[in-house]
Amino acid sequence: MKYWKYVARFVFAFWGLVSLLNLFGGSSTFATTVFVYFFILFSIWYLNKTNKLPGKLGLSLLVFFMMLFFSEIFLRYVLKKHVTYSELGSGRYVSHYTYYRSINFRFLIWEGRKDLKTLEFKPGEKRDNFGDNICYPDEICNRLGTRGELPPKGKRVVYVMGDSFAEGAGAPIDSTYPVMLQNNLRKIDQNYAVLNLGVTGFDIFQEWNMFVKHYNLYKPKEAFFLVNTTNIGEVMTRGGKERFLPDGSLKYEEGPWWEPFYAVSFVFRLFIHSVYNLDWFLLKPEEYSIRHNRALEKIKDLVANEMSPWANKNGVSINLVLQPMVHELYEKESMYTELSQTLENIYGVKICDSRSYLAEMARYEKLYWEIDKHFRPLGYTQLAKFTTGNCLPSH
Repeated sequence: MKYWKYVARFVFAFWGLVSLLNLFGGSSTFATTVFVYFFILFSIWYLNKTNKLPGKLGLSLLVFFMMLFFSEIFLRYVLKKHVTYSELGSGRYVSHYTYYRSINFRFLIWEGRKDLKTLEFKPGEKRDNFGDNICYPDEICNRLGTRGELPPKGKRVVYVMGDSFAEGAGAPIDSTYPVMLQNNLRKIDQNYAVLNLGVTGFDIFQEWNMFVKHYNLYKPKEAFFLVNTTNIGEVMTRGGKERFLPDGSLKYEEGPWWEPFYAVSFVFRLFIHSVYNLDWFLLKPEEYSIRHNRALEKIKDLVANEMSPWANKNGVSINLVLQPMVHELYEKESMYTELSQTLENIYGVKICDSRSYLAEMARYEKLYWEIDKHFRPLGYTQLAKFTTGNCLPSH
């Protein structure tokens, strides 16, 4: 009996340690919520058993926290109230702010992604192709940690930079934007080859750093950056180039001190959103407006004062392909319009706005997954077709 007590204590301690480390790293699962309530209920039971709680206070607290726990389950799995996008996909809450603590040890060393599953697109079992990266059976991870093969030397290599849309989340490797773009370009010149440097979760600052880092590998004359409005929110919470510290680590914008409670408790989320009227970034409307405008200025400054001069100096054609999210296809006044207007008329950088083209195509074809909101393979095909016809690099 004593043996099992030690095992139970070890499991409980390990469970708690993992939960705390996840919260410190800016993430949480419902298992963390269960642990928190289990710990609270066990503590109340123990204090009540040892007569350290007066009268019927212990029983009242037990009933209260059990009701709260069942409320958590109801809000999370029945009403699905205030479930974040990351929780819909993976079941894991991911902070906009403190997540830098964990990616300091991941993205700055290995810049690729291991998991390309989306809500509606799930490749098969993983396998290790080269001993250093984990991929899916129909895929190849290159030594840079990105999706697809490295082009052979001697080709006219075009770089594709961006986030999950550039990487191709929601489609098999042969239907991603970089592959479809390569197919189109090879109809013009068989010497073309496209290198996919898209990484899920990256924003334009990380993408630019990655482009410069790997520029000398092929010294491309053309590069396409897929840009969407998620960049605005990411820069709002991560900051601009000031986030990259001299020692190679990252430092995001500061989030609220109470975010761990928000990550763990759906009851707390209901209170925060209903009473304080906070948005998904945990900001009040006036705070959101300030950070939003600041983020647009930082993006414009990067493009105008760093990307454009560098591209002109090195003879590289930089093309920013603006790509709408599904809800932005037909909106007249939106963040998409703000982003487009912010980036237009910047000397030395070509802006390719795909919204009108994709909106027309979307009237007849399903370009996006309904739940996940990434492109279907057909969406990537149409975006590549638009790029080829409207922002084709000089040749």
